[in-house]
Amino acid sequence: MTYYLSHREEPEFRENFMWFLRKLMSQFILLYILNPERSFLRNYVLKLDLEACKSARPEFKIPLHADNDLTTSENLNRIRRKLISADSMIVRRIMLKAIAYSYETQHELLPTDFEIEHIMPQKWSATYSSRGYTEEKFEEYVEQTGNLTVLEKKLNRTLSNAPFVRKRDYYRNSKIAMTRALAAESDDWTPESIVVRSNKLAERLIEHWQHWSKEYDRRLAEAH
Repeated sequence: MTYYLSHREEPEFRENFMWFLRKLMSQFILLYILNPERSFLRNYVLKLDLEACKSARPEFKIPLHADNDLTTSENLNRIRRKLISADSMIVRRIMLKAIAYSYETQHELLPTDFEIEHIMPQKWSATYSSRGYTEEKFEEYVEQTGNLTVLEKKLNRTLSNAPFVRKRDYYRNSKIAMTRALAAESDDWTPESIVVRSNKLAERLIEHWQHWSKEYDRRLAEAH
């Protein structure tokens, strides 16, 4: 809001605002994922408000400490693990929306009432045991990011606890690119499938956000 009110009348507002929001997201969401229980972001936001009043390309002055450095391998691995097993509904929804919009073929806005779809149904069935699952293994993997996608509310209610081979037909009709991509998966959806997809999605997000952050910094350097 501070940025919008300060710069909305400027000729390059739309482009500058887009890159500002991308930088904001790429930095603050990752910091929140690293430190969800802390309120230390509040001071950074207030400082950023002051910078945004001065310039349409404000600097993000975040002092680096061991627990908030987004470039160290240790923190990046922590972020990957938290992206894979996000237990916060706030982080989960933000993360899945970000993944959905990272697909170049996603030309439409997501429906406002989209729901989180569990590809492997949440409810345990004894029939899974014949496919190599145990109930403990099932519970371990069913909430991982690789087992989640976003889906239109109407389609999600239709699918309920249907098996993956049946769900794929509905995924093909989704207007959400990341969900349509699931239709190309093999017939069998296993814990191994979930692990592979979890790692791919976590890496996709991190690379996507890093690109946004570096691109903002490049534009900032050129402006100076």
